Amino acid sequence: MKVSNRITYAVGWITTIILIVSFISKANAQELTPNPVDLYEGDSGTVSLNVGTVEDIQNLVAADFVVQFPTNFNIETQPGDLFANLTQGTDYFLQINENTPEAGSATVAVVLTGDDLPRLNPAGTSLVSFTLIAPAASEPTQADIAITGLHLLDASGQDLQAEPRPLSTTITVKPIDGVTLLGRVQRQRLPGGSVPEVAQTVQLYTNSDAPVPILEAIGETDNNGAFSIRGGVGAVRLHLPPLNGQRPTPDGFLPAVAEVDLVTGIPADLGSIERLAGDVVAEGEENNCPAITLEDIMAIARRVGGPAASNGNIFDLNGNGAVDAADLVVAAVNYNQKGYVEWKKSEQLNTAVCPQQTFNK
Repeated sequence: MKVSNRITYAVGWITTIILIVSFISKANAQELTPNPVDLYEGDSGTVSLNVGTVEDIQNLVAADFVVQFPTNFNIETQPGDLFANLTQGTDYFLQINENTPEAGSATVAVVLTGDDLPRLNPAGTSLVSFTLIAPAASEPTQADIAITGLHLLDASGQDLQAEPRPLSTTITVKPIDGVTLLGRVQRQRLPGGSVPEVAQTVQLYTNSDAPVPILEAIGETDNNGAFSIRGGVGAVRLHLPPLNGQRPTPDGFLPAVAEVDLVTGIPADLGSIERLAGDVVAEGEENNCPAITLEDIMAIARRVGGPAASNGNIFDLNGNGAVDAADLVVAAVNYNQKGYVEWKKSEQLNTAVCPQQTFNK
């Protein structure tokens, strides 16, 4: 073989290799992320169709594709961050035709508009995103979001790159593995009478900016203050009485709180606490934080000598049927106590949760 022929032969092979590598890189430029996705039942997550690594993506004018999705999920399709600097309905249109070409799928189309076509966000990577809410599940189950027929077109109607292989993301839905939370709470032992214990409501709320699997769980104490409440996993906050945005507490005792990270399937035992008496009015409190203030003491003092109301009276702290000096004494002893009585902290008061009066529930 002559040298010139060898060079031509080598150049031909190099060109072929470059074309193959180029095609492979283009074919893999689009992706669905993250993959896989793990969700608890009722939890939400987002899957994005990323095309930011496609060559000349800034020349995109129109795109369309078919997305297949599990019909038992609640799914919302939204424009990706490539359009973050643009106005939907003015700079571009996003059209979603559900159940086309068949049930359980949708055809999605997006097009930029205007005489001078707007420019995409240069820092963006995603064409669209899918926000999905997982359905109830009695056992771990899997489903897929899949995309086929993706076309990315420039102003001349040419594909920015070859059609990629079908894309998919596997979603695993896990049931909420119940974790039993045990504890005991009683009202402070007071002079002049014994406070009758009654069933009290305890409630779990999420304790995170990002929702965790357990959104809400409610339980009742027995007449000895013991409770067993079945929650989920993750960071939760337990309140007694439940949060309702109202102050003071219904029974005149400081509320209780526990901040717990439920990470295993074995029962978590909080132990026992005692709620302090004298929290009868909201006046004098700061940042909506439960506290036994001078205003509480004065409110009881104004009622000394009067009977308890037939339907209950939070000023009668010791439950002896009358507002008397014993009620006044215990409020004075607890004067200036501020915060939520907290499990797991030797009954110390927690003020860190005071400004946060709104929770996911």
